[in-house]
This record gives sequence, C-alpha cells and structure tokens, in this order.
Amino acid sequence: MRDQGKQSSHDEIVLKRAVRHPKRLELLGYLAGKKSGTEEDELAEVLGLTPPLVKYHLEVLRSADLVAHVEESAGGADRYIVAAPS
Repeated sequence: MRDQGKQSSHDEIVLKRAVRHPKRLELLGYLAGKKSGTEEDELAEVLGLTPPLVKYHLEVLRSADLVAHVEESAGGADRYIVAAPS
C-alpha cells in the first residue's frame, strides 16, 4: 500500500503524461464542448485519427481520471465525457 506522498506523486506523473500529447488536449477540448457523451468514431473523424488510436488516447485520459466512459449508444458504441472532478 502506498503512503499519501507516494500516491500523490504517482497521480501527478499520470496526469502529466496524460496531458503531454497535443491530440489528447484536443480530444479533451472537444469533449468539454459537448453536452452529452461522444462516440469514439466521432472523435476519430474530428481529430483525424484512427479509431484504435483514439481508444488508446482515451484510455490514457481515463487512467488520469480526465475522461469517463458513460454508456454505450444504441448501436453499441462506447461514449465518453470529460470526467467530473473528484
């Protein structure tokens, strides 16, 4: 079990890694402007990335608690939003 100082340091490293890439910042900005969840395919189209690359960037952002998976759409696609601060 990590002590508070080590956990805080680890969280800071994860956060810095998550926002280091310009496409992840662009992805966050796009999601922040949406009122409801956004599908991976829409994000791929808007960002000019492949769906697998969008999924990778979303997972990095999720690991830093910056985005959240909210639901699956009627077609079964995952939807994401900017995570509420904890």
